[in-house]
Formats: sequence, C-alpha cells, structure tokens
Amino acid sequence: MAKPSIFSREYEKKMRARRRRRVIIVFCLIIGGAYFVLTSTYNNWQEQHVKNLEKKQDDKSGYLGKKDSKDEKNIEEKNKDKDKIDETKEEEPIVEDKNFDLVLDKNKKYQIMYTESNNKKVIKNVIAEDNSILSFNINPEGNKVVILDDKQDLHVADLDGNKKVITKTEYITTKGKVIPKDQQVQYHPDFIWHSSPKFINDNTVVYISHLPFFNKKETIYKVNVEGGTHERILPHSGNAVTFENLEEKGLKVNMDGVVRYISSEGKFVE
Repeated sequence: MAKPSIFSREYEKKMRARRRRRVIIVFCLIIGGAYFVLTSTYNNWQEQHVKNLEKKQDDKSGYLGKKDSKDEKNIEEKNKDKDKIDETKEEEPIVEDKNFDLVLDKNKKYQIMYTESNNKKVIKNVIAEDNSILSFNINPEGNKVVILDDKQDLHVADLDGNKKVITKTEYITTKGKVIPKDQQVQYHPDFIWHSSPKFINDNTVVYISHLPFFNKKETIYKVNVEGGTHERILPHSGNAVTFENLEEKGLKVNMDGVVRYISSEGKFVE
C-alpha cells in the first residue's frame, strides 16, 4: 500500500487509517498465534489425558478399570458351582413306574404297582381285577403289602412275588369250642373277623376284630408275618375303633373318641 503524499489535504486522515489497519493486522496476527498455541496445547493435553485413562485401564484401577483378580476368581467359582449343580441334575435317579401280576387264593388276580429308582423298588398301589379288595396297606420299607379281600382273608405279598396267607382260620373259646372263620362270616355277614390291616413295622400287622367277644365290641389283634401267630393286644377295646396314621410314637388309634397309640412292638402306649 503506497504511502500518501504529505502535501495531500487528506494526509492526516489517510495516515490514521493506515495506522489502524496496521494495528488490526498485528492484533489479528497475535490472536492467530495465540489460537495456534492454545490449540496445540489443548491437543497435547487431550492426548496425554487419553493415555492416562488407558494406563489406568491397564493398571485395573479407576471407574473404567477391568474386573480385578478377586472378581474373576468369584466368577470362576460361580461357574464351578453351576457345573456342579448341572452334574447333580444329570445324576438325579430316574424313577420308573412298573407293575407285576399277582395271583392269590382261588385264582384272584391282583396287580402290584411299584416304582424303581437306583435298583430300589417301592410298592405304591394294589389293584384287583374284580374289585375284591376290602383294603390294603404297605409296610414302612415299601417292599411288602398286606391285602384284605372280600372274604375277610389276609394275604401278604412282596416285590419278589412271594405270597402268604396269614388269615386267622379259627377261634377256640375258653371252653375249647372251635369256631371256623368261614362259618362265622357266612352265617353272620356283619361280623368283623379281620378289618383294616396295618403294618406297625416291616413284619407285624395289626387288625380290628369282634373277637373274642362275638358282639359289637371291637378289639385289636397283631400277627407276625413270618410266624403267622395271632395275639390280642391288651387291655383296651371299644364300640368304635379306627386306625389313623403311623406316627413316630406308633400307630394312632381312635377308640370311642379316645386317642391311643400302638408301638412298633405291638403294645399300647399313652
């Protein structure tokens, strides 16, 4: 830009304008330089800050840090526990429902329903083809069942197909008179010779009977499955006797509203 002539009438005005332009140019240069310096400084700071964060991540510290070894160990232990649970589930025994046919006295056919798990069999139900069962009961071990049929005969069967009649076939009075079971039941249909058989242990069955009074009074007998010997459980009797649950104390018995218990040894206990 040419310098104005000092003889010009607008010399002073032009010189002031020229000086302003120079000041503006210098100011712009200063601003530009400051901007360049500040930008470079900020970029360097930002780059260093990012590096510091990455370093913190590598050092597993700070809120961006990775899970420490303790967390990883907990995850491994949880995975191991999960594997153990899965293995346990896989090892759960398979329970199968099975059955077999059983023929008792006079060709009466029954079906024994049982479950098998880990080579252990447990009886669950008994079905008669002709509905000839009055009642049945399974022993605590689950391997034997006592069946009371419609003729008031008692049968015991096990899971191996073994069977045995444990019916009390006759009663001998104190005077020596012999009363056959079949004859008494035939001529007195309401007479209870055997009723509601229950296991009190794996080899002893109890039942309700009108013996030895031959009237409406009911008593309780026990019979050993192996020996077949019948014996009255003294001293209690009643007009209405019912068996309830087999509890820890023994078999719960209701006699005319009074609760008693028969122990696994076949005795009354209070």
